[in-house]
Amino acid sequence: MKKAITKQEAQDMLTGSLFLGCGGGGSDKIGQDLIDRSLAIGVSMCSLSDIDENGLLVTISPVGSPASKESYCGESTYTRIIELLEKKIADNPETLPQGKITGVIPCEIGAYSSFGPFLTAAKLDIPVVDAACDGRAHPLGTMGSLGLTGTVVQLGCGGNPEKGMYTEIEVIAAVDKASDLIRTASAAAGGLIEVARNPVKKSYLETTSAIGAYEYARKIGEEYAKGKTQDERICNAANAVNGTVYAQGGVEELHLETKNALDYGYFTVRISESEAYKLTFCNEYMAMDDINGNRLHTFPDAMITVDVRTGKPVSTAFIENGMNVVLITSHRSNMLLGEGVKHRAPYERLEGALGIEMIRHIKDILKD
Repeated sequence: MKKAITKQEAQDMLTGSLFLGCGGGGSDKIGQDLIDRSLAIGVSMCSLSDIDENGLLVTISPVGSPASKESYCGESTYTRIIELLEKKIADNPETLPQGKITGVIPCEIGAYSSFGPFLTAAKLDIPVVDAACDGRAHPLGTMGSLGLTGTVVQLGCGGNPEKGMYTEIEVIAAVDKASDLIRTASAAAGGLIEVARNPVKKSYLETTSAIGAYEYARKIGEEYAKGKTQDERICNAANAVNGTVYAQGGVEELHLETKNALDYGYFTVRISESEAYKLTFCNEYMAMDDINGNRLHTFPDAMITVDVRTGKPVSTAFIENGMNVVLITSHRSNMLLGEGVKHRAPYERLEGALGIEMIRHIKDILKD
């Protein structure tokens, strides 16, 4: 049954999404703005089981670099992408699934990513569905493509028109090719575009999506808020993801570069002269190694950095040398994972870009 989202529920979802961003997932300031605008209109959520079998469910996704200073998506973006997608569906009855768009889901759970669907749903008076392409944030579009193969459709727009950067893109292509084209368009738009993509039926999501992803985020936020002190709040959030408060230390040796609208880099969290941890990231944290180079965690394990000054997670885009952070980790078995992160190809790409091994550490989840 469709139910109006309350302010408290949305705030708890935002806090939980910050933790599940695992270094990425976008800015909580943008997420808060999207929540405020959506609640002012009125936005509802329903479970996947409540959706009509014949309707189409569409993924709403920001694509780009969280560190970009030129990123911009105006309010009309969140409905324009649906207009473009509806036209593309109508014009391609033989190659694209047909039906009325009856709900939206996020590509991932993250402080920004979770809430683009809120504004689209509010403006179009359709529900947000409590499912996601992935129940935690991830760096590559193919990881949020629900395991789809063959040809997919993606429509995106964004960029500041006053700076001559507004961009619209329509793509019908193979999944990996579509992802690359969308990310190229994101870079041209100043680093960020909003995308409507991959319309599917309810039956497909039942076996490929992270069902209950918003509720999981809400429970994390709810537990966090119960803490009377900052330490209690951090521990409560770690417990909510069946995780561990691993260590606390200072950030050193930060290296970050942006390539094709992705933030790549690494840094060290120094605990003492004999204890330190290296975190390697591509938007989200991809690996955590000890001072001797031993692998401790590999994506899609959750690796979370909490800024001691605020008591809230800080993303890789805003990490700074000298920052004091708490490390929280949780095994991938505690995450609600979508089908897209269970295949080898995106990890091969990440291994090449980052120069680290990933696949041999996560064979338990890979299906190919």
